[in-house]
Amino acid sequence: MKHTVHLVASLCLLFPATLASAQDIRTETVNFAAGASGTTIRDRITGYESVSYKLGAEAGQRLSITLNPSNTQTYFNVYGPGSGPGDQAIANSSMTPVLNRFDGILPGSGDYTVSVYMMRAAARRNEVSGYALDISITGATGA
Repeated sequence: MKHTVHLVASLCLLFPATLASAQDIRTETVNFAAGASGTTIRDRITGYESVSYKLGAEAGQRLSITLNPSNTQTYFNVYGPGSGPGDQAIANSSMTPVLNRFDGILPGSGDYTVSVYMMRAAARRNEVSGYALDISITGATGA
């Protein structure tokens, strides 16, 4: 019985921490102006905060992303439809051939997620990063 009480108490202590980290992820929907194939988003994050930008695209279209951050410890991940932070990314901008740039043909149709975040060391110091995120989608859409 004591072990069960300790287990429940431990889980209750972990629950608020899970909520706090989930609250650090802000989600935004990306819409392009009529007739435009892209947009520039200007925003900022502090510490462990991250922003997940959702945008719809179709298989075969080209997604191009460039991140220009004020803090060099700021990067982005690209996730396919049905995936997001915590899942395997299609691309991690800290490891792309050109730092903080992604350009690729999309493998499937649906909502893609671009997650902007700071590396743990910078987040731990509660650093701030302002950034410009250029996103474009080109190519024909299906019928």
